[in-house]
Amino acid sequence: MQRFRIAEAGYPYFVTGSIVKWLPVFVNPNACDILINSLKYCREHKGLRIHAYVIMPTHYHLILSCLGDLSAVLRDFKKFTAREIALLYEGIPNPPFKNVFRFCGKENRPPTEHKVWQDGSHPELIKTQAFFTQKMEYVHANPHRKGLIIDPHAWTYSSIRYYSGTGDGPLDVDWLEW
Repeated sequence: MQRFRIAEAGYPYFVTGSIVKWLPVFVNPNACDILINSLKYCREHKGLRIHAYVIMPTHYHLILSCLGDLSAVLRDFKKFTAREIALLYEGIPNPPFKNVFRFCGKENRPPTEHKVWQDGSHPELIKTQAFFTQKMEYVHANPHRKGLIIDPHAWTYSSIRYYSGTGDGPLDVDWLEW
């Protein structure tokens, strides 16, 4: 298996995080809020710069850069959000997700109490404005491409309205100068 890593600091990266077994965890707005609030924290306290984003029912796509160690920020982000998402679904009566999180945690080596995220972030280094634009369009078109909405601007958890000048989303976006 080829391993990807974040090696060049300062450049933006396209990253993806997917929920185990592709569970639609983010149909719950409270789960989306966990991601949004954690990204806000990382932005304010860890030097994370958020250039584009979309939160889908089963995964997220982000274009990020960092003033510090992006790998460490993503590791901490996924660890914190995994714990919070697992706690959220523990508190919901008869949630099927909590059993899957526990099962996937037992499959880990070494076993853990729960596992929420699939391994890896699949980072892709972005060194040109053309590649940034391609990835940003992919991010913003994702809800439409998956048949969830007709107009991508209607998707709440996306940075598309920021770039089109039609409004803001729940997360501030950092403009990227080329």
